[in-house]
Amino acid sequence: MILDYSAVPRLADGRTAAEHIAAVAATGRAVRVPMGNGGQMMWHIWGEGSGKPILLLFHGGSGSWIHWIRNVQPLSQHFTVYAADMPGL
Repeated sequence: MILDYSAVPRLADGRTAAEHIAAVAATGRAVRVPMGNGGQMMWHIWGEGSGKPILLLFHGGSGSWIHWIRNVQPLSQHFTVYAADMPGL
């Protein structure tokens, strides 16, 4: 899914929202998982392979993993973070 962030003001460091999202996403990895209804969901994962406890993050309706964008990197210092991306849920 391509989202349009062109109307969002630049961040304090001068990056656009899309640039910030891409930078955070690049520090983890994404895994597509098929669902029983023929659809799919995506897990975005940070800090894996570290032996740390697992932390699952689920967004609310009409959301995405981006709801957690300020949290995933700091949390990955203490946890293996799985942020669900559940389109349409």
